[in-house]
Amino acid sequence: MLKSLTEIVHDGMMSDEARHEFHKVTYRGMQHDACSLHVKQTLNYYIRYEVRKAVLDALVAELLGDETAYRDGFYLSTEQIREMHSAGMIIGSHSVSHRVMSKLSTTEQERELKQSFEALEKATGGLTCRTFCYPYGGFHTFTAQTEELLNQVDCKFSFNVEPRDITATDIRNRPQALPRFDCNSLPHGACRDIAAQDDR
Repeated sequence: MLKSLTEIVHDGMMSDEARHEFHKVTYRGMQHDACSLHVKQTLNYYIRYEVRKAVLDALVAELLGDETAYRDGFYLSTEQIREMHSAGMIIGSHSVSHRVMSKLSTTEQERELKQSFEALEKATGGLTCRTFCYPYGGFHTFTAQTEELLNQVDCKFSFNVEPRDITATDIRNRPQALPRFDCNSLPHGACRDIAAQDDR
């Protein structure tokens, strides 16, 4: 993937500001080899969003071929979402396009939140509680403005990646930045990294 990415992406597609800002704060708690880290940081943080979709489409076409075979078996269907919601599960938003909220304008952030909640309202037949989980997580991925926008769309609470238990003080003082554990840091997440290394 790194070889293909290097052939597709050139410096004009990258944001120097993003590279400087996110280089030291992303994926600090995870164990990645240098190639994996470079690919993840490039696609998730450094690349300019105007070209990101085209780059991802090109990578998928080259490395996977027809994406529908993977997509249909990987993501929840509307029927599955409604079934889970009907069974009492909370279905939360994760944005529309999984971009880093702190890199977006106010208008773009509003669109990500409003459209995602509208889609979930339709899919579930009506959410019982609006919740949100920041794409990628970490305090670097959102701003105070993001938290205010979440309040404005009647989101009750949001999850940040900060590996600790939630306290009553968190809920009372900052419900739009509640801590959560990154599943990649837990034993089952680490197993995937070990399996990937064994495959090499």
